[in-house]
Amino acid sequence: MVKFPNKPDLETNLRKLAKEIIEYILELSGGAVFSKTKLVKLLYLLDYKLFREKGTTLTGLRFKSYFYGPYTEEIDSLLDELVREGKIRIEQREALFEPVVYYEIRLLKKPTYRKLTDDLRQEIERILRPYIPLSLRDILDEVYETEPFINTDFGEEINFAKVSVQR
Repeated sequence: MVKFPNKPDLETNLRKLAKEIIEYILELSGGAVFSKTKLVKLLYLLDYKLFREKGTTLTGLRFKSYFYGPYTEEIDSLLDELVREGKIRIEQREALFEPVVYYEIRLLKKPTYRKLTDDLRQEIERILRPYIPLSLRDILDEVYETEPFINTDFGEEINFAKVSVQR
């Protein structure tokens, strides 16, 4: 008889995977991302691109249509857990030429991946490598043009099933 994980175990495993994905994105970004907004958009693009190619997402995050594009309410608790675990540091910064505050998210140590396999890391790198060096503005331009974001009303959850799968 096959034993399926109960819902709390499944949610715990998804959270662990999502945290490892965040750590890997930080690692791909040279150890830091200079905006929580950019991190969220990279997570969204990862799920969007994977869904277009394979009909599935990876992060397990639920995105909503919000200010500055897709947003996930889960990001703050995931980042808080990573801070408590001593894996990242978040520092408030001010932009040099604008009166804008942003949050730099920095890895504190080399991650140990237990949920994120080598194959998954290769997929993430393949998908996100073109976006990592881009400015937030350029990433936002890309995100604003995605099908599920365009087809979702403000404040509503983004449904990746609205994406045309291109296998």
